[in-house]
Amino acid sequence: MTLLHDPGQRTEVGLLRPMDAETSQDFIPAGLAALGIEADEIELAVIGAAHQLFWPPILELLSFDTSAIPVERNLDLSQAPPS
Repeated sequence: MTLLHDPGQRTEVGLLRPMDAETSQDFIPAGLAALGIEADEIELAVIGAAHQLFWPPILELLSFDTSAIPVERNLDLSQAPPS
C-alpha cells in the first residue's frame, strides 16, 4: 500500500513552502497557459498586482491554527450559532 500523505509531515493545507520570487514570476503565465488562456503584458501586470495584494492574506488564513476551536457537530445553518 502506498501512502499519498505522510502523517508525520506537517503541511499547511498542502503547501510545503512559500513561493519564492523566481517561481512566482512563472506561476501566473504557466497557470493561464495550462487553462489555454492567452494574456498580454497589461493583463499579466493586473493579475500580478492582484496576486501580490491577495496572496499574503490568503497565506495568513491558511496558516491560522484552528485546533483549539471545537468542532460543531450537527451544524444547522438555519439557526444562530450557540453562544
